[in-house]
Amino acid sequence: MSNSSHANNAVENIAPESAVDLGPICVVVDPWDLPYNGTVVSSRRFVNALRNQGYGFRILSCPAEGVEPHRSSSTDNNDVDSRQGRLERCYFPVLSVPGVNRIIRGMKVLLARSKSEQMRQALTGAGILHVQFPFFLGYAAIRMARSLGVPVICSFHVQPENLLLNLGLDFRWLRELLYKVFIHFIYNKADMVIAPSQFAADELLKRNLQKPVEVVSNGVPDEFFQAMRSAEHDSSDDTFRVLSVGRLSGEKQQALLIEAIALSEHCEKISLELVGAGPNEAKLKALISQKGIRATVETVSNDELLKRYRDADLFVHCGMIELEGMSVVEAMAMGNAVLVSDSIDSAANVFALDDRAKFKAGDAKDLSLKLDYLINHSSERMMLANKNRNFIQAYRHETCVAKLLGLYVALAEQSNDGLVD
Repeated sequence: MSNSSHANNAVENIAPESAVDLGPICVVVDPWDLPYNGTVVSSRRFVNALRNQGYGFRILSCPAEGVEPHRSSSTDNNDVDSRQGRLERCYFPVLSVPGVNRIIRGMKVLLARSKSEQMRQALTGAGILHVQFPFFLGYAAIRMARSLGVPVICSFHVQPENLLLNLGLDFRWLRELLYKVFIHFIYNKADMVIAPSQFAADELLKRNLQKPVEVVSNGVPDEFFQAMRSAEHDSSDDTFRVLSVGRLSGEKQQALLIEAIALSEHCEKISLELVGAGPNEAKLKALISQKGIRATVETVSNDELLKRYRDADLFVHCGMIELEGMSVVEAMAMGNAVLVSDSIDSAANVFALDDRAKFKAGDAKDLSLKLDYLINHSSERMMLANKNRNFIQAYRHETCVAKLLGLYVALAEQSNDGLVD
């Protein structure tokens, strides 16, 4: 029997309108108010979707200096006539780690530290604890949840590789040590683990995860399907627009894309848009200037992001390490052709539905050749775009939300029946 079979059976057998009271669902997302990485964006989307179904949430996070607190599109949490679930905020102090603070802030991520009595108050009355960030606050929340009898779900969003690459410490032995720490102190302390892809689930299982694991994609909201590109657009200045979206950090390999464009036979007509935030922003801008290519590096609003996807001729993702690859999924839903790395350490390579849609990981010359091929063959590019659009239907967000809710209810029912540790 697989690790996930029991939970799957529970999900399949629940009624659409379950009598289980989930109470406030407590979610640990330290940098909730900084939507610059996939974990925060995905968490916000799931919370918004379930609040629209009437479920209440309590967010455990830390305050972000100079940032207006994000309320998940709630205009009035005290509106008794609203059918939207209540959203409560529980702020914990920001964790300070000498020597690392600069890197953490450069990644637009803050970590929180717990206070025992404050954590007890935050989790009192909770129906479920969902830990999205597996750090100090998440660990403290799990310990308190155990003492209060609150069932725990943990999501696997953070790979040790992500941390170590940004710290300049990418040693295999250290990577495996961090996996052991995460699995021992976080994932094996949960009642259930959620992975965004089968690749991610396998990474935990082969490292001795003992708890049930379920695959639930981060999913793509309807707005991405509705705003899709209608057809190959014309450009009066013969510009070919290449888009890449993601955190500006080493593992995302944006520098490789800049180098590949500089090698391209179409370098003069390519316009590159790098959308994201992160510690490598200044380095990438300097490299763009050095290579003499046309490119912009910036963060944008969600509405503007939709426009960027819609206007792009090709979406490129060079990331070497991905547990799913949200931006690739979004681009496919918008009707973009995508070109992704074939890295064996990335789940995103499953979205390369054709050999023309992938390049050799870390190889700027091969990436450049694939770019040139897709620029020269617009009909094949459109064929790939249509293929992507059909494939990605299974990743609609509403489907993923329904599965997550089913897991919440199944776990709550098991807890009520005394089946949860």
